[in-house]
Amino acid sequence: MQPVTDDIHYTEGFADPSPWPDLEICAPNSRWASLLAEDYAGAAGELTASLQYIYHHAAAKDCPDISRALEKISIIEMMHMEKLAGAIRALGGDPTYCAGGRPWCAAEVQYGGSLGEYLHADLVGEYAAIRNYRRHIAQIGDESVCRLLARIVKDEEVHLRVFRQLIEKYGL
Repeated sequence: MQPVTDDIHYTEGFADPSPWPDLEICAPNSRWASLLAEDYAGAAGELTASLQYIYHHAAAKDCPDISRALEKISIIEMMHMEKLAGAIRALGGDPTYCAGGRPWCAAEVQYGGSLGEYLHADLVGEYAAIRNYRRHIAQIGDESVCRLLARIVKDEEVHLRVFRQLIEKYGL
């Protein structure tokens, strides 16, 4: 039985349809692994996004359209975590929930507020993640890692579109 995340129909419309690049790291590099740790477990990283979207999904149960979108996007963010963890390991790092020597903290998640505030916070988080990925692409000299990050950015751009559409649709 395949995991639900491998079912294209489950995430269709919430992830970019392009294939994932193969990860072929040339050599370990602790500096690059540290940069990926920010994307993995930093304040604007995938761990924060995954948990924030799961929380917002639960809080949005009165609006099934928004709740469903948040659930699906949270699953895609967890897929990003899996891909980043593999790259961190291949670069010689350990994918702990720590970035820059600082452990991840639940205070990074946007709690409380209205559905509109949640979606706007989610939008801001996606913009921050994209900025970080693009900055890291410019700093990392391994083409394989850069292709992985560029592919993740494609998903994040889909998430931006989904959040903007939901905000407009519901007048939030």
